[in-house]
Amino acid sequence: MSTRSISIQSLESAIISHAELDSHADTCCVGQHANIFQETSRTVDVSAFLSTFGQARSVPIVSAALAFDLPYTYETFILVIHQALHFPTMEHALLNPNQLRLNDVKVNDCPRFLSEKLTELLHSIYFPKDDVRLPLSLDGVISYLPVRKPCAAEFRNFHKLNLTYESPIWDPYLTDFSRQEEKFTNSKGALVTRNSAHANIQMVTTRDSTVSLVLSSVSMLLEDKHLINELEKTCIVSVAQLSNYRYKVTPEELAKRWNIGLLTAKQTLLATTQRGVKDIASQLLAKRVKPVTAQLRYRHLGTSLYMDTMFSNVVSSRGNSCAQIYVNNVDWT
Repeated sequence: MSTRSISIQSLESAIISHAELDSHADTCCVGQHANIFQETSRTVDVSAFLSTFGQARSVPIVSAALAFDLPYTYETFILVIHQALHFPTMEHALLNPNQLRLNDVKVNDCPRFLSEKLTELLHSIYFPKDDVRLPLSLDGVISYLPVRKPCAAEFRNFHKLNLTYESPIWDPYLTDFSRQEEKFTNSKGALVTRNSAHANIQMVTTRDSTVSLVLSSVSMLLEDKHLINELEKTCIVSVAQLSNYRYKVTPEELAKRWNIGLLTAKQTLLATTQRGVKDIASQLLAKRVKPVTAQLRYRHLGTSLYMDTMFSNVVSSRGNSCAQIYVNNVDWT
């Protein structure tokens, strides 16, 4: 880890601003005291908390860096904020706590004096991968990190901490968030255990994926959300369902073969899957066929899967010219 000491003179000359925790800002925002080291081609229109204030149109989405000097030791860390909104005239930066948490950053915004049990993690931002904890300060009731604009040498040489992820694309209004939150309460409003809730959750992809990053750099249509939208526009059959399923073995035939009652045969068929049934077309086959099938050795997914084939005019580096896409009804791809 690269660290340095800051003299009293450099501290006095540095312009200290705030990186404030703000849950009402649905995306992290940076201003005039941030080092913008990467710009994207994406922009958004931003509305204020009052509609009478109007909109800020075509706000650029950038990757920015802030310098944080750890109190007492004066170790310097570079805080990297990917997918942030850039307002050049804004004095302070705004940090959305959930955008940080979805990058596996532990945010504890409860002040120590309001907590019943004191721990080191109280009122701090913790980076598990780097084992670094940054203490938060208070300005009235607003929790913040005192930060400043790093110079080029600092950005190049000092240890970087990623507050947010670079890929996939951040969408603060995904329905996945509310759906996952609802999984932790049952129909009576009671809290379910964490293990039970996680068993039914399709986790939102949040970690920085090299594959996703490469694909989205080739074309935004290859990013998961945009790919699903394009598939929905062009697909011919969206859902296929089976109804009035006809068993390969009828209850009457099973009752005759097993010498059991008709009701028992019907109940037996309802309780079995009849997957991998062998259809022997030739009646001359006399050899006994083993009932074990390869696909039944493995666990099956408890969901309906839909698939489509994509064809490309360009052959990939592995010699492939098509791809098979699998999805289910809960946005899993």
